Amino acid sequence: KRQGINAEYGGRAFKVNIVAPDVAGKLTEWLTYAQEAALTLREIQHQRGAATIAWNEAVVGLSFYSNSFKHQIWFLNKLVQAGYVPEIQGRSAIPRHQEIYAPFDEQMHKKKLELQELAKKKEIEWEGKLRQKGLNSTQA
Repeated sequence: KRQGINAEYGGRAFKVNIVAPDVAGKLTEWLTYAQEAALTLREIQHQRGAATIAWNEAVVGLSFYSNSFKHQIWFLNKLVQAGYVPEIQGRSAIPRHQEIYAPFDEQMHKKKLELQELAKKKEIEWEGKLRQKGLNSTQA
């Protein structure tokens, strides 16, 4: 049974949660993306101090109306390209959601692989610096 905002508006409305540093300008950035995607803002929720986030982060919930899933996908991919990890709320209530959001899922998968590769490079770099430091300290 479909429930919530997606049931009420036939999947054309959607909510996204984003965890990000709680600094000035983030909301403006996201709303600019939303405007470029022709989304209409319905509601904003802002939560600080949740047990699952860092002290300097916030969970921001953005609810929109959209003219098409393509607009939603464009917005979601723009967030991913900018380095955010948006979480679609109520996604499973939309019929064929796996098919509809496949382009977004692909973008998220690519970003995950990219971040894993970056983490691996940083780890190798860090290990090299430690080895170098160890060599320097024994030579001194």
